[in-house]
Amino acid sequence: MDKPLPAYKGGNHYVFVCYAHDDEKIVYPEIRWLQNDGAHIWYDEGISAGMIWRAEIAEAIQSASIFLYYISKASLVSEHCNREVDYALDKGIKILPVYLEDVNLNAELDLALNRVQALHRSRDTNYQQHLLEGLRQPGGIGKGMSAMDDVVASAPYPGRSTPANLARRIGISIFILTVVAVFAVWIIPEDQSGYTLAGKAPSRAVDASEANSIRNVLENPMVAVLPFTNATDDPANDYVSIGVMDEIILGLQQFRSFPVVSRNVTIAFKARSEPVYAIARDLDADYILDGSLRRSGDHFRIVATLTHDDGTQVWVRGFDLEPDMSGVFPIVDELAATVAAALQNSEIKRITSSVRSPINAWEHYVKGLAIILDWQPELHAEGVLHIERALEIAPNMAEAWWGLGEFEGIRFMNEPPTDRRDAIAAVETVIGHFRKAHELSPFHAGTCGCLGIWLTAIGRDKEARVVFEQSLEANPLSGTLRVDYARFLAWEGRYPEAIEMAEISTRLGTDARDKALAATTQAVALLATDQPDAARAAVHRALFIKRLEILSTPITIPLLYVLGDRDGATVLFREFNELFPTYSPSNLGSQVDFKPIDGIIARRSNESAGLPEDVGGIFRVLAATAAKPE
Repeated sequence: MDKPLPAYKGGNHYVFVCYAHDDEKIVYPEIRWLQNDGAHIWYDEGISAGMIWRAEIAEAIQSASIFLYYISKASLVSEHCNREVDYALDKGIKILPVYLEDVNLNAELDLALNRVQALHRSRDTNYQQHLLEGLRQPGGIGKGMSAMDDVVASAPYPGRSTPANLARRIGISIFILTVVAVFAVWIIPEDQSGYTLAGKAPSRAVDASEANSIRNVLENPMVAVLPFTNATDDPANDYVSIGVMDEIILGLQQFRSFPVVSRNVTIAFKARSEPVYAIARDLDADYILDGSLRRSGDHFRIVATLTHDDGTQVWVRGFDLEPDMSGVFPIVDELAATVAAALQNSEIKRITSSVRSPINAWEHYVKGLAIILDWQPELHAEGVLHIERALEIAPNMAEAWWGLGEFEGIRFMNEPPTDRRDAIAAVETVIGHFRKAHELSPFHAGTCGCLGIWLTAIGRDKEARVVFEQSLEANPLSGTLRVDYARFLAWEGRYPEAIEMAEISTRLGTDARDKALAATTQAVALLATDQPDAARAAVHRALFIKRLEILSTPITIPLLYVLGDRDGATVLFREFNELFPTYSPSNLGSQVDFKPIDGIIARRSNESAGLPEDVGGIFRVLAATAAKPE
């Protein structure tokens, strides 16, 4: 018997195969057939009796797109297989069961798999076709990927977001956003926008349209808790199963993270036996939580299952109760907390994952992006054509929408519209592209940071706060996102939080651009809290990391001036002006960082004679000084 090819070890999506060693004569040809069909397969090349559970197996299960479970009498009594299945269920990995023979499942496994469409190898005349179709269904709870379509590529697809190229794209995007703001400042009329040409928005309440926009940043999922089934054969325990439902509803409502369907509505489903997806449709719910109360001897067990509205099982877990049920309330509290965490994780996976765009769309995107990254404005038209072609192939490709926004920013730099109405329309187009990218990829660090800062700059700080807070909840380890959030916190005057956020960003690891920006943001917050020596050290740290940069250097220049280093500020201004001669300190993008400095200047004006009234005044003084012969 020929063994399959070695187990897959790459970084793409793959199928994890669970089977018993006694079934290898059947399973090995199956694996080899799938490999020949182009699938990436992870298997352990046979599990012998007494073999220990290995950490690499757990990691392989957790990273798999689909868990292919070959069920037989041998696999059901295999301790190793049972551990693998339990682990896959606990981690929310989609399971595709294949019965090698007729067997009876135990009650708990039957409950866990009863909503999954299983295949019967010996009875299904179109078994191979149906197996391939099963693997091509969305692969993995909330992953939104096709296991077969994604496991066939042996190399990372072009344009894949590696730390290196992602950092570059984030930096370029923020840079373009700032340049767009240079031109936006003079084209947005004060009487229409509610903020001045200096970009300083008056405080205001959230209007209806902004409230809707805030709600639409991330629509919270609806969850329905159904009455638990009393499987104890004792009608007297009905009150327990209903009570468990009531307590879970109460516990979930305490989190206030998502709406919960009223128990007066869900109680009506106690005696109904429709599929979960049908009940979810009737209740307009995104998730259904149901389960059962079982009894074994004197002990009771609660088994709960969380299912998505498409019928995909998200999570299942059992909880043991004492004979007198004295510990039922702590267990129900733990159950509610666990379900809340599972809901959040499922939503994050669902939103951050998407079906990969076709390879030819990525090819066009990468060609267009290369023009942006290499700064070739003369190839602008060619780059736009590549990005637009990518969007024709994949209309929901977030990266392409982001790239289109960057190209529109380049257009502003090189060909600013002379007509006011054309300029307004162009700015709205740029913002629209970034919004579209955010809608398609709402937790992408670069998109969230750009959108949050831009919203703050035009006075929609309440909406920006929602973008930042929800994005950070999803991406807590993103140093890039934390840099922009630190800037937002400084803009709000929350200086101790800004200092801490910038420090965390640096420790998480970012590129030089973000590290310099984090240092300047710290300097602003330190100076605002009367720590000039620490602020001066942060300024010099930023200059050491990256002296000339479109975002951090314009903040460093006025900080040097306010700290008393007028000569240093003048030299830095000259160097910066040579590299970025079109930069204007009045642009909206810079106002987010300049607002707290303006506050510092206002407080110091009585102490420092000759200090200009704001950052714009400092730049005018430096421009006049730089224009004089040395």
